[in-house]
Amino acid sequence: MLPTPITTASGTNLLFGNFLWNSSSSSEVALNTTGNASTTQLRLSNGAGSTAVVANGGATGDLILLGTNAVSNTLKISPNIGAGSSVLQLRLVASGNFNVVNLGATLNILSRITDNNEGWAVTKTGRGTLILGGINTIPSVAADAGTVLINGPLTNSGAVTVATLATLGGAGSISGAVNVASGGLLAPGTTPAASGTLSTGILTVSGNYLPTLTGNGINDRLNITGDVNFTGGTVSPALAGGYAPVLNDAFNLADWTGAFSGVPAFDFSNAALSPGLTWDTSTFVSDGRLVVVAVPEPAAALLGGCGLMVLFRRRRADASVAAA
Repeated sequence: MLPTPITTASGTNLLFGNFLWNSSSSSEVALNTTGNASTTQLRLSNGAGSTAVVANGGATGDLILLGTNAVSNTLKISPNIGAGSSVLQLRLVASGNFNVVNLGATLNILSRITDNNEGWAVTKTGRGTLILGGINTIPSVAADAGTVLINGPLTNSGAVTVATLATLGGAGSISGAVNVASGGLLAPGTTPAASGTLSTGILTVSGNYLPTLTGNGINDRLNITGDVNFTGGTVSPALAGGYAPVLNDAFNLADWTGAFSGVPAFDFSNAALSPGLTWDTSTFVSDGRLVVVAVPEPAAALLGGCGLMVLFRRRRADASVAAA
């Protein structure tokens, strides 16, 4: 059973220099909306913060999730609890970190995050997962460590950047450009068991694109508005448990409206096929597809080689006659 949520009266603004949440179990910050229609803000400002916050990797304007349960500790910031229609809004009054310290911990923000067009940025640090599920107007998001899942619209955004070893995923939309650095991971969808589409603006992948394939034509996908560049990037699909592709299974991994540039590498170590089958990647740069095809028969390959040899000899003979 979860602890009783912390609730506030509608219209209340709570101002924090930093917001430090240290719990050994999953918890929730909520707004008591019953019978009200005004907005409550949790404001993260540039206050000095506490010694505990700074000691645990924070700085001014940070939201930090600690907790001693590294497996399932979740802080859920929810926009509407109760029968009313009020809104809980997380307002940035300074740029700062959303620091989810533990590997198994999750900071799940379903409420709106806004900076009132003041230009503040969000950086995700720590080994845990940050989920953004609201209609957010954050100018920029940097995934420096751990995982960031965009499950709602991220509008009016500048670049979303993914650093080495960090992961960007989700099934929402990002209006701005996305840049995945070398060693960074791009994994659309919310869980390996559920396929999802992540929509982005201009996309640059120098790291790894990790779609999960769960069935014929069922897979994680990218929907890109604008150009896509895979220079230095690698496409590394993985098969969902229990799925074994068969001949002619096909997967649309990406669509884009602009131009495609770069020549991606492919890593099928997590998508091995049955004997006699292989992956056809020849059209990926034109249509974003992978297809399961049959391995060419050795006899056919040998026959083709013999034909080329005969043709080569014929051309040599013709050249000798012409010279005479």
